Amino acid sequence: MFHRSLIARSLLLILSVSWTTPLALAQADVDDILAKVRSSLGITEEAQSWQVEGTSRELGLEGPLVAAFDSEGRFATRTGDRLRRLTGFDGETAWEVGWNGTRRILALMERERALAMNWIWTGHWSREAAPFDIERVSEEPLTLALSIQGGHFRMEMVLGDDFRPEEARWSDQGVDHRLVFSDWKSFGALWIPGEVSQRASVGESGAYRHTGGHAHASWVVPPWQVPNGDPIATEWTGAGGPLEVQRAKTGHLLIPVRLNEGEPCWFIFDSGAGSMCIDKEYAGGLGLQPFGHVTATGVGGPTPSGFRQADSIQVGDLRWESPIFVELDLAFLTKIFGIEVAGICGFEVIARSVADIDLKEGRIGLYDPWRFALKGAEWQGLVLHERHPVVLAKFEGDREGLFKIDTGAVGTVSFHAPFVKEWNLLEGRDVERRHDGGVGGKIPVMYGPIEYFELGGRRFERPNVGFATEDKGAFADQYTAGNLGSTFFEPFHLVLDYGRNRMALVPRD
Repeated sequence: MFHRSLIARSLLLILSVSWTTPLALAQADVDDILAKVRSSLGITEEAQSWQVEGTSRELGLEGPLVAAFDSEGRFATRTGDRLRRLTGFDGETAWEVGWNGTRRILALMERERALAMNWIWTGHWSREAAPFDIERVSEEPLTLALSIQGGHFRMEMVLGDDFRPEEARWSDQGVDHRLVFSDWKSFGALWIPGEVSQRASVGESGAYRHTGGHAHASWVVPPWQVPNGDPIATEWTGAGGPLEVQRAKTGHLLIPVRLNEGEPCWFIFDSGAGSMCIDKEYAGGLGLQPFGHVTATGVGGPTPSGFRQADSIQVGDLRWESPIFVELDLAFLTKIFGIEVAGICGFEVIARSVADIDLKEGRIGLYDPWRFALKGAEWQGLVLHERHPVVLAKFEGDREGLFKIDTGAVGTVSFHAPFVKEWNLLEGRDVERRHDGGVGGKIPVMYGPIEYFELGGRRFERPNVGFATEDKGAFADQYTAGNLGSTFFEPFHLVLDYGRNRMALVPRD
């Protein structure tokens, strides 16, 4: 026993020396590089804050840029004019106020992306306290790989001879992205890029120029403080209530919407739509002029699009001024549904209300959040991922995952491609090949049964589900395990209260 123990300890020592020494050397090398980056950028441990101004070009439009940030990693950034967007981080919570005036807490991918984007151009990424795992991946050019600790976001950063970033690149749902940094300027001791250009392999590009700024001692109200209050320009003409609903022959639910005080038209009600959308031809008939550029990502992948803006919108008792829509060609849905589809009611309608949805009976109610009282269940916390509600569910093998709630999808669940691969969900399973379609076209999806799926305390035995296999489009999301359709919600009333980050599944019986 003594000799075997001694041999084991000796072997452990040999293995420890053999494996940890190169890693320790590699980490020392990265630490040395980061020290040179901090020196070049003027990063110090002194507590400081800054404000810079400039111009932005994003979504095809020029606009102002104002950014405030500090040495603790907190920030607030405002870009755009007609499509104004505010993004902030108070040291704990990341948030956004979008172009339709809706506030939301950023989570999962959007939180990681917002932190990474802002910390890169301000230099905070190089601080010892920044929550990145960093490794060197090449010498010529000197390239580092940055990963958000505990997350999925990963990018590569190329450094110049002066150890300042030249570019950063990453991939997201099959689209390659690139940031290019140039024209470095000093703001006190701190150096930041005077210009940041953003490019993507598909879709629009953007640019941000920092033309002036200064160190800032303190703010009476920190600009990164999480904003409170209801969405901008929201009016309730009553307490809200049930809406008229048409069910298409596909099972999708449509509700009446009035634009510019005109006659009601039919919009799909879809929690899976991150923005309000309007049919291009219908918008033209109302005289709504196109502006800007955006890439809409659907099941089939990205597709180029733009914006339209109306004077007003009314959905039941809910009304607001100057709504902005993403324009899409929805003529193909009109043919499939047998109903003329004028648009899609997505995030901005639900974010202004409490939505009570009965997918089995085809009933939808929109209520003033200040006057709504939940009955028959308890509220539970809600996570919004890319403006979509997300819920925790369990399925065969006692696996758990986060799943998007998509009231605009008919069926059970479509597992996202990264999780199909990670969990080997197709191994030994009898499946058939089909094609699922939506915005962006169609993709192949395998269909077959799983042992069970459990949601809200209900267990569904042997449901037939989809398995995405292509790493593109919405089904390539690596933060959520799948997309839940209407079938699994039929035993419940689904109640969504985005403004208070909560939801409820109220049993029907």
